[in-house]
Amino acid sequence: MERNYSIDFIKFFAIFAVVSIHTAPFLHYKNEFIEGENIGFIINVFARFGVPYFFAASGYLLGKKIKITKNKNSFSYIKHYLLKIVKLLISWTIIYFLYDLLILVITSYLNGLHIKSEVIHYLNSAFTLRRLYYGMTYGTSFHLWFLMALMWCIVILYFFIKINKIHLLLVFSVILNFIGLFGQSYSSIFNVPLQTRDALFFGLFYVTLGYYLSKKYEAQTLRVSPTLLFILFILFTLFQLVEAYVLVKRFGGPWGNYYIFTIPSTICLILMVINYQSLGKGTFISKVGQSSFGIYVIHPLIISLTYHALIFLEIEYITRTLIWNLLYSPILFVLSYFLYHLLQYLKAIIYNKTQQKLANIRTST
Repeated sequence: MERNYSIDFIKFFAIFAVVSIHTAPFLHYKNEFIEGENIGFIINVFARFGVPYFFAASGYLLGKKIKITKNKNSFSYIKHYLLKIVKLLISWTIIYFLYDLLILVITSYLNGLHIKSEVIHYLNSAFTLRRLYYGMTYGTSFHLWFLMALMWCIVILYFFIKINKIHLLLVFSVILNFIGLFGQSYSSIFNVPLQTRDALFFGLFYVTLGYYLSKKYEAQTLRVSPTLLFILFILFTLFQLVEAYVLVKRFGGPWGNYYIFTIPSTICLILMVINYQSLGKGTFISKVGQSSFGIYVIHPLIISLTYHALIFLEIEYITRTLIWNLLYSPILFVLSYFLYHLLQYLKAIIYNKTQQKLANIRTST
């Protein structure tokens, strides 16, 4: 399959949006001229396209890999794709589990708490049956829910691919998505007492949408100006901001994870991917976008280390300065990119040395 550069190009902005949600710039900043909470609210709502785009892009790529519905090679690809997700999920879950455990022991010791009791409480909270569905979303690993949700979405999608009922799944998933709104941003109007930031109510629709659009449209048949799609994306995002303002400021609702206008804004991005596949070709932005997953999995670790260090040094007040709120998100973004590549480089060195030692052992025997 010919590489679609626009996917990685848009991933750059999507992952920066996700990082901005987690760093929450300006949310707690305030002076006589700037009301930081309002700026933080705008950034948070605008950035909500990030995760839906990643779900939809995954579905789109899956659709391009599976050429026809009953392709006998489709199962082998799906199995390979799921195995890759499982490996990543397990490895990063272990990393964050050990990290959180270490931080817990250190902070418990420094605060004079009973270490054993704290550890037992942590283990009881971390390992529950619901983790089989939601993943390890406890502590610093909260963001790994995306991997678990993506895995379930792919499984469900593949089932409907095999029975040739994608249209049915699209309708079913959009209904679930609308129901899920009442567990998130619309919960102040009517509350659905469920965790709806998950595979069924959130991810499934966007993965199915991406897959459906990949099958329905081709670059040769879709003639829509990328400029028009970008304008529409901005317009729908502004509508989303109005939607969020009404829900939060007028109805007292929570800052939701997704909205109704998240749907058309995500569609615009996928149509741009289909219609303008060379967008960002050869640019550093696309190169960074290729590493979006690495940035995603590692940036909460840097956030945690940063704030623990600030608290330990008793200088956490700097998080309320203008410079911090302007620069922390982009600096974190850059650090996450380079740290992930450093880890990949070290991993390659260890792997090569291990393979060399095994080869020497086989030769000597």
